[in-house]
Order: sequence, then C-alpha cells, then structure tokens
Amino acid sequence: MKNEIKFIAHRGYHEYYIENTYDAFIEAGKRNNYAIETDIYLTKDNVMICNHNNKIDGMDKNIVDCYYQEIEKIELHKNNVTSKVCLFENYLKICKKYNKIPVIEFKMTPPLKWIKNVLKTILLYYGDINKVEFISFGREICKILLNLKEKHNYEYQVYRLVSEDKYIDEAYFDQMNISCYYEKINEQLIKKFSNKNLEIKVWTIDDKFILEKMVNLGIKTITSDIFDKI
Repeated sequence: MKNEIKFIAHRGYHEYYIENTYDAFIEAGKRNNYAIETDIYLTKDNVMICNHNNKIDGMDKNIVDCYYQEIEKIELHKNNVTSKVCLFENYLKICKKYNKIPVIEFKMTPPLKWIKNVLKTILLYYGDINKVEFISFGREICKILLNLKEKHNYEYQVYRLVSEDKYIDEAYFDQMNISCYYEKINEQLIKKFSNKNLEIKVWTIDDKFILEKMVNLGIKTITSDIFDKI
C-alpha cells in the first residue's frame, strides 16, 4: 500500500521539532514524502514567514502588525528544542535542496501585489513554479491563483481546502480541485469530481485504519503529521 500513496508532510516533520520551522522542514526533506506543506504570512515590513496561526507564540500582536525584527528575536520551544520562525525563502530553499514539492497554504486573501510577490519569491528561491501546489480554505484566493495561472500559462496546482458540504459544492461549481477532510470522502464524491477531471486529496490523516480506508476508496495523496508511522 505504501507505494501507492503520496504523502505531504504537514507543516514539516514535527514529532521532535517545532512545526513550520527550519528544523522541521529539513527533517521532512530527509524522509519519504513527496511534498512539504507550510502556511505563509506577511509581516508589517513585507517579510514572508512560515507560521500556522496569525500570531507567533509568545507575541500578542498579529503577524501583519509586527516587524520582522521583532519576530526574529522570538524563541519557540518544544520539549528540549528551541527554534526561531522560518523565512519563506528558506523553506523554498529546503524544498529545492531535497527535491520536495512546496505545498503553500494561504490563510487569508492578501492584496494582488503580495500574491504576485509570493510567485516571484518562488521563482527566485525554488525555481520551478509549475511544480508548486497552493491550498486555501478561501474561495477568493483560489480563484485569484487560478486566474494568474491561466494568465501566465503556469502549471501549478490549486486546491480548495474543504470540510463542509456547502464548500465542497462551491468548489465543484467553481471547477476546483479539493483537499478534503477525510470524513467527507466517499465513492460518490470521488466519482463526481473524477467525472469533471477534478482531483481530490485528503487532510490530515494520522491513523493507519483511516489511511487504509482512503486508499481503498482510491485516494492517492494524503497529508499527515506522522506519515512515516502510518
């Protein structure tokens, strides 16, 4: 079964390291997964960083209200590990070094100028924008990314993150690929999207029995926190 599955390392490999940090990305780079997922934010002085939430642990202000100089001083702690916030460009360099696909989540819909800067940063530090995958719960940002893809003849992939029926229906109406919560996956849904040549990926599976169920349904790509253990 393992050979049939493509795993995405969710926020890097963070069993021992802190998620979305340099060390977590490096460790994911060394392991048997085809892609590394991260979440990106822009600081007040336009520095792109990797972080899951809109605030850095230990800071009261939102990332968009912080200068990078403030953020880079913060130490993140987990067990006996200490890390700092990872720059988006360093994440891209790691993906390139270890031949991993960047899976980049937009947590919000930023201005078009910033979205274009993200694409430029990918070209600069990763090189091949056509291999990149973008994900987001946001309908509007997915549409913008698809429009830019068509305008510039890019081949990157866009997946709408969905966990509710109404958003699955929206994505289908918009003709978007989806990355779906596993409890919503069934044969009818897979057939429905497949008939429109739309792809379904699944997040986030950390249980081998659920994994087996998804594989038996025909799902090939799965996001996981502990992909090397299931």
